[in-house]
Amino acid sequence: MQDKKDNTVPRPLVLEMRDAKEGLVKCVNDIINRGIPCCILRPILEEILTSVKNVEKAEIAAAEKQYADALSESEKEHEK
Repeated sequence: MQDKKDNTVPRPLVLEMRDAKEGLVKCVNDIINRGIPCCILRPILEEILTSVKNVEKAEIAAAEKQYADALSESEKEHEK
């Protein structure tokens, strides 16, 4: 993992995904190592996953609307 952050160069998504996965795995392992049984942890993770899925659906809907609006605006510009 790279410590220096250069905000002028966008970081590749695959690196962000890798770091996110590593962070989540570390967090879950830390919780398990504190003695929280997996039978308690699993429903918590399922609740979090449900929330993430809901946000994902909202992001997709917003992207679809933004794209449709942009297409509509482009068509209006071509009609002029």
